[in-house]
Amino acid sequence: MGGRPPDVTTTYGCSFWRGSLASKSLFFSSVRYCVGQGNNIRFWHDVWCGEEPFSLRFHNIFRFAVLKEGTVIDHMSMDANGVNWNLQVCRRNIRESETISLNALTDAISIAHIGDGDDSWE
Repeated sequence: MGGRPPDVTTTYGCSFWRGSLASKSLFFSSVRYCVGQGNNIRFWHDVWCGEEPFSLRFHNIFRFAVLKEGTVIDHMSMDANGVNWNLQVCRRNIRESETISLNALTDAISIAHIGDGDDSWE
């Protein structure tokens, strides 16, 4: 994914950088993202709308997500009316509790600010 350093997969190289890269998940878990184009922000795993990732906040919906590793742009499209969201959730019979969570997720992303520049973090 663009904007993120690669995972550490070898013991070769400078121990400082291996240690730094090994702790990147701790760093990225505390970062809040600002959506621009949405191509570098993971929809379910990054904090970009609210105070925690959607995978934790809406875990009962995340279980049925088709694109668990998809970016924000993978779940949206733009037209003359603005942003359209496609959550790509696969489940035949949705339970009442899942419907409530799905509506809460839809409400949350409907008020999210989507920019037109590059994705950033704060």
